[in-house]
Amino acid sequence: MTKHKGKIFFLVLFLIGLGISYLIRSATEVTSPLSSPSALQSKPSRIICMAPNITETVFALGGGSTVVGVADFTTYPPQAKNLPRVGGYIDPNYEKILVLRPDLIIIQGIHSQLADFCRKKSIRLLAVDMNDLASIYSGMREIGQAIGRGETAQHFVSSIQRDLARIRGRVQGRKRPLIFISLGRKIGTLLGLFTTGNNSFVGELIDLAGGENVFASLQSFYPQISKEALIKRGPDMIIETFAGQTLTPRERNQIIADWDALPMLPAVKNKNIVVVTADFLLIPGPRLVQSAAYLARIFHPECFTATGSKAGSGS
Repeated sequence: MTKHKGKIFFLVLFLIGLGISYLIRSATEVTSPLSSPSALQSKPSRIICMAPNITETVFALGGGSTVVGVADFTTYPPQAKNLPRVGGYIDPNYEKILVLRPDLIIIQGIHSQLADFCRKKSIRLLAVDMNDLASIYSGMREIGQAIGRGETAQHFVSSIQRDLARIRGRVQGRKRPLIFISLGRKIGTLLGLFTTGNNSFVGELIDLAGGENVFASLQSFYPQISKEALIKRGPDMIIETFAGQTLTPRERNQIIADWDALPMLPAVKNKNIVVVTADFLLIPGPRLVQSAAYLARIFHPECFTATGSKAGSGS
């Protein structure tokens, strides 16, 4: 598997894992002495972040100097790029974790094997759900409390909410284009199309940015869909996400050309296919406002000034 395909594969699995862990937590409340609020009162000095969104959150809240290890595929902020890698949700590297001597590990979702490991090694573990906007806000507050920056987290969440409300207001009343968002596929084929319902943060951002998700009615967080289902819904615009990728002009052209197989779609007829590579777009963390603004500029460019880089350019 190439590095390019590996990142796409990871992002799809990461997003699907968010939805699965959210459903498990909703159905069964899992508690641990090590993950209880009282166990996290002491301020940690050596933190391992087991997901990119968690790393971004800890740094955004001012706790970056305490991070000693991060998940694979972590690319932001720049200060985190050279930190030791400890695997991820699918493949945590327990040997590296022990070498780094953490006093707190923060993970996205439920991971029973890692929880057992932390119990045996007397390492504090905080599991957060950051799947939809409400749980992202809650997760940020939990992380803030755990790292001794609870008040900062409260202010940070309030700031995000105000900024998102401004974006929603800016596109309010505009005609909503029908949007299909593809969350990663193999270039050269339309097989393996993944998308989102409106119950995930990606779906919520589409709505907030003034679009109408054609698969909003689906109950799954990140379902795989068929070409037949897509034809039935007839999107006005197709958003192809290759988050964090560096695509050659040939690859971009191929991604768009793949859709010639479905010429009956309005988005294909009108050549309204946008390829985005922004690394923040699929990360449920502090850069939510950046993601919402990015999508809003694609859906409703008439509502924004021409300053800055053009949305959809992948810059």
